[in-house]
Amino acid sequence: MKKDPEIPRLIEQYVRLVDSKKNRDRARFWQDPRGWNRDMWRGIPVERPAGTPAAFTVALDNSLWSHVLGYSLIDYYSDPHVFLKQQLRKAIYSFENFDDDTLYTNELYIWFGVITELSILGVPIEWFPNKEGWIKGHILADRDGLARLPRPDFRRSGLMPKIHEYYEVLSEYAGSELDVMFPEWVRGPFCLSMHMRGSSDILVESLLEPEFVREILRYVTDAKKDWDAEREKFLGTKLESCNLYNDEIDCPSISPDIYRDLVFPFEQELAETYGSVKYWHSCGNTTLFQEQIAKLHGLRLYHCGPWSGFESAVRTMPKGVGIDLCVNPQKDVVEADEATMRAQLKRIRREGGDASYAVRADAFMVSGSYDPAIIEKIKLWARIAREELS
Repeated sequence: MKKDPEIPRLIEQYVRLVDSKKNRDRARFWQDPRGWNRDMWRGIPVERPAGTPAAFTVALDNSLWSHVLGYSLIDYYSDPHVFLKQQLRKAIYSFENFDDDTLYTNELYIWFGVITELSILGVPIEWFPNKEGWIKGHILADRDGLARLPRPDFRRSGLMPKIHEYYEVLSEYAGSELDVMFPEWVRGPFCLSMHMRGSSDILVESLLEPEFVREILRYVTDAKKDWDAEREKFLGTKLESCNLYNDEIDCPSISPDIYRDLVFPFEQELAETYGSVKYWHSCGNTTLFQEQIAKLHGLRLYHCGPWSGFESAVRTMPKGVGIDLCVNPQKDVVEADEATMRAQLKRIRREGGDASYAVRADAFMVSGSYDPAIIEKIKLWARIAREELS
């Protein structure tokens, strides 16, 4: 393999960053920080008495990173050397420019975005230079299509050949200094079912033909189990938790009854199969689902997005379950003035009390032309967060 001569220098710089006192001091905010197998690192916040600082983190979306660091996402998702170089550059830039509490570990991730599992299930993907890849269409045009779908192949389905290539290349660069994490299947059953079938169809069928939706959910759940079994054989290690990423679980798109009766049983099955849910995520409004989500076996971290009730989550989540509180990146950071930022962070601290929570400002994207002023606004938010949350 012909290596990029800049990457060893970046690895050396990154390893020094990981070992720095500044980074090690951040560990006090987090439990079990390793194994975050994607970009935009998250940690499970430690339990904390009222009055003690709450952690906060900052993360940019790759659409913004491509402008800040000057690279094409087509190259990033097709060339493992570009992927690794930019992964290291992103971490170093963030550490040097955003005074947050992100904890950097001696691990490298392989992350192709939200479409990874969909590609494995056979959904076609399209790539773009300055925004994330997305699906070209749906693969379940009719009810009979489900019976024709094959089980995913751990080596050949969708992005799997590319994932194995990336794993081999990154492992050669990593040597003994860094660990390369093989991707995990993290998308929840309902998320994948919706994009296989189409959002309008599956939402109507959840009301009128729930048994058909259960058949799709059954297929996706079993496909995950099969794929995970192959992953365990390949790596020689057993999965001891699962993640459930579900931006499609949102009210009023689906009702609390539909979530409880149709979706939740498959999530609970996975939670019990793997022993715990490390992280449950939806950026949608999940306030009315919180009581049900709290019943997931071994839940450790719940994502409370900008449209969900934080105060409600603090009341509802059991002791020991962390809350990943995410602000609205556009409204609460990019478009906000200093007084608005400060008032919101004061409210968060007041509502959070002694709950185990951390605050995130992430998913900053470029919707039009790139304006470098967005970085200065993010730095301002981080400075105010340091003052108000500490």
